[in-house]
Amino acid sequence: MEYETVLFRDSVLFDPLMEQNKKINISLAYPKITGVLIKPGEILSVCKLIGNQSKRKGYKVARVLKCNKPAREIGGGLCQLSNMIHYLALHSPLTVIERHNHDWADLYPEFGKQIPFGTGASVLYNYIDLRIKNNTSLTYQIVLSIKDNHLCGELRSNLPQAETFRLETVDSCFIREKGEVYKNGRVLRHSMNEDGEISHTAELVSYHAKVLYDTSVLDKIIDKTEDFL
Repeated sequence: MEYETVLFRDSVLFDPLMEQNKKINISLAYPKITGVLIKPGEILSVCKLIGNQSKRKGYKVARVLKCNKPAREIGGGLCQLSNMIHYLALHSPLTVIERHNHDWADLYPEFGKQIPFGTGASVLYNYIDLRIKNNTSLTYQIVLSIKDNHLCGELRSNLPQAETFRLETVDSCFIREKGEVYKNGRVLRHSMNEDGEISHTAELVSYHAKVLYDTSVLDKIIDKTEDFL
């Protein structure tokens, strides 16, 4: 399983300094995770691998969510890294035993294909972690890299998986409630057999998220129900 996301978003919607600092923070953190093996029975802890983020280590101030509001702190922006790891894990039989996210709020409009809304994974050392357990007989490896302006991720296993997985966003829409705009939707996880046929479908998450950006940009969003592969 391979995937990539844009690191620096060049848009009037994003503070360029915060975007650049986020990219720096991720470039410092991902080498601590890439190449790690998750053997049968083992647990991967993102916070344990990355450790504390400090100015002394080179981390910069970037955007975070704190007390249910956007804020700026040293080491911000690492959720994009944990989002990637969680997304890769969802395409495997690995078990997510701890995950936190902020699907109560829609921070940015979605232009183009990104990790499905509602499947993010927040991290905050040493308090909010993403932990993944390997309850299978396979050994997995997470491989991360930065290429140009993209964070690239790959999940490998020493043997083929018995099943493959696909995520799909359904019922995605925006609604108004008491003068506020909310984003609604669900994310399904399809399990597929060796023939590529769906053997099982489960609802991964449903969300009702308050939109925190200028809603006039919603007119520019053409496809609100894109399937995520």
